[in-house]
Amino acid sequence: MTTVYTVRHAQSAGNLKKIFQGRLDIGLSEMGMEQLEPLSKRFEHVAVSAVYSSPLKRARQTAEAICHVCHAPLIIDQRLIEIDGGAFQGKRYEELAVLFPERYQAWVHHAGAFEAPDGESMRQVYDRMRSALCEIVRKHVGGTIVLVSHGCAICNLMCYVHGTGVEQVCLSGCSQNTAISRIDFDEELRPKVIFENDASHLPRQYEVPCAIV
Repeated sequence: MTTVYTVRHAQSAGNLKKIFQGRLDIGLSEMGMEQLEPLSKRFEHVAVSAVYSSPLKRARQTAEAICHVCHAPLIIDQRLIEIDGGAFQGKRYEELAVLFPERYQAWVHHAGAFEAPDGESMRQVYDRMRSALCEIVRKHVGGTIVLVSHGCAICNLMCYVHGTGVEQVCLSGCSQNTAISRIDFDEELRPKVIFENDASHLPRQYEVPCAIV
């Protein structure tokens, strides 16, 4: 059996400001830094083979905290990056509803068909997350790995392991900051979701409403 844990990064300054971050390289907020300790304790007694991370600072900071506890190597994988939000990036959600009403409605109600102006389509995110997951699992057969990524990117990965197409993306809801999901793969590399979007390690004062990107 091969085990994959997905982890959404801790709260970023962009999450705090309620902006569409996409690929903006924004670091963790003060609360995000405080969330790292209870998150990393979840992996104290897990024999992790490697921790893979998106290159963006908010994910790398989160991954480094996990590596510090489980003493696993950190590997940066460009495919784990967040969706390229194009013209959406850096804008508050209420601004987007006014500036791009049709695309914003697609984002909210038909995420599988979403594509920001000058950005990346949801299909592209789904395909690269699927590719990254399958390749990494084949590389670590029999091991345990951690993938640290982003809200939208993880939604697409979980959509794939549930066996649904991109048109069903985000129907299960976005993951809270630092939320963990576990997927086990059998000898035929068929996935089984053991648990999903678990942030029970966070003390109540560190819980915040979910913002997908």
